[in-house]
Amino acid sequence: MVLLALVRCGAPTVSVEASVDPALEAVRVSMTLRGLRPSSLEMQEVRDNPEALARLAAEWVQEPAFGEAIMGMHAELLHLRVETEPILPSIGPLDGVPRRQVAHSLSAAPLQLIRRVMEQDRPYTDLFQTSEVMVDAITADVWGLDYASDGPEWQVTQWKDGRPAAGLLVDSNLWMRHTSSDTNHNRGRANLLHRAWLCDDLSRRTVEVLGLDLADEDAVTDAVNNDPNCMGCHEVLDPLSANFAAFRRYIIRGEVSDAYDAGCVDGDLCYPLRLFRPEQVDSWQALSLPPPALNGQEVADLAGLGAQLGSDKRLAPCVARQFAAYLGQQPGTSVAQDEVERLAQVLVESNWNMRKLALEIVLAPRFSVMEGDVGPLFARPEQHARSLEAITGFRWLANPSGDDCTDCWGDVDLLRDAMYGYRAVAGGIDGYDTLVAENSPQPMRSLVRARYAEEAAAFRVGQDWLLPPSQRRWLDLVDVSQPQNTPVRAQIEQLHYELFGAVVAPADLDVTDTVWLYEQLRVDGASPKDAWTGIMAALLQSPELVVF
Repeated sequence: MVLLALVRCGAPTVSVEASVDPALEAVRVSMTLRGLRPSSLEMQEVRDNPEALARLAAEWVQEPAFGEAIMGMHAELLHLRVETEPILPSIGPLDGVPRRQVAHSLSAAPLQLIRRVMEQDRPYTDLFQTSEVMVDAITADVWGLDYASDGPEWQVTQWKDGRPAAGLLVDSNLWMRHTSSDTNHNRGRANLLHRAWLCDDLSRRTVEVLGLDLADEDAVTDAVNNDPNCMGCHEVLDPLSANFAAFRRYIIRGEVSDAYDAGCVDGDLCYPLRLFRPEQVDSWQALSLPPPALNGQEVADLAGLGAQLGSDKRLAPCVARQFAAYLGQQPGTSVAQDEVERLAQVLVESNWNMRKLALEIVLAPRFSVMEGDVGPLFARPEQHARSLEAITGFRWLANPSGDDCTDCWGDVDLLRDAMYGYRAVAGGIDGYDTLVAENSPQPMRSLVRARYAEEAAAFRVGQDWLLPPSQRRWLDLVDVSQPQNTPVRAQIEQLHYELFGAVVAPADLDVTDTVWLYEQLRVDGASPKDAWTGIMAALLQSPELVVF
């Protein structure tokens, strides 16, 4: 077992060699797929029969937590969950809605569609061909879509403005995040598609252009069409960009506020907003763009683009690479080509099933703790939050502004939200400035984890202290009325088993260290309740809960 990270000065430090425990495989697979540690019973089942892991993993991908993981992966891939930049104002039908909820809903809607396709075991290619759009009460007001107030939070509906059935490719929520400028003509949106699903980021190609005034639109247009240094990228990018001509370049917060101040004379900029304008579908012709196409094949509309993308030979290898890179916490370029080809074949033969692709990745020998080449994995902020909430029942919320302000951000789940920076310094993204997760040990990450552990421990012990032993989550051996009668070592052994799935030997050094810490806290004057809070805080900071 990894050495317990004790939190008091003077604690003995004993290094314990990690044993070859089959349960470590269960921890890695479960944390990767769900952001949850397996139960102690599941870990023991894998110890008794390592082949049970495949069955357990197949059960884990059926759980809602796997849907959260799929959403987290695509939030990174599509640079969503932008919570540091206010996108739309809480005005009109959104009056009084915290800004965090508005930003969260706009980012979550495309992710909810991806989750729906996964949970229904539909082909990944449906993401580019479905007529469905996911809405909650906020996005329904933003876009003027049908929503049943007595139904679930997220509901499936359809766009009402005649846009083609092309899933994410026509999702206004996605294009509110990825805007275009007056002169970019949707090239950024086109490159998002090319980067995310064809694994070719055109913006990162090295191009040498000398003496070009980028502020001169006519000069830029001439270079795009005639300069060989520009044409190589733009011959790919511009036909793809033409597909999105019907989408308004952007709608920003100030435009909406100004429209309301002016009495909504421009109805397109008051809720419901109008980002897609079907009458502009052919406006690419006036922008010196070539006809809409992908990979040299012209398409009639965005539905045609979705079909063309779904049949593109580059899609399956790219999706396989993106999944393997995310789950293995590696750059996409680090996934070996033969592995990409193997996984792409699995994906196609499974009818583009996301669950089966994920299982193929995490159960492969290369992913193994014992024999693989993936290396240690670190819990992402969302995984860590999900895991500690399952362990303690605690959610780390903050609302510094309180509830008495007129334009509040609202409650912030600190490891699931980029506002205030906790998610970013804990290794996550903010969807705008920090776009690549940090999957390695960092000092700030440790500080965030320590503070989170202290808060969660205080909450859990405080709750258990008020409950009869049979209803407590952890401290069921503690005698609250007569703490001196508590079998301290037995309680600590039980905590080690329940938290880490550890089979505790009589002379286990980690248990001995934890008993020492409890006794030292009591000697220093801590009450029994505070001493157990210190023990829980120390255990919740163990590397075993964040490294797998």
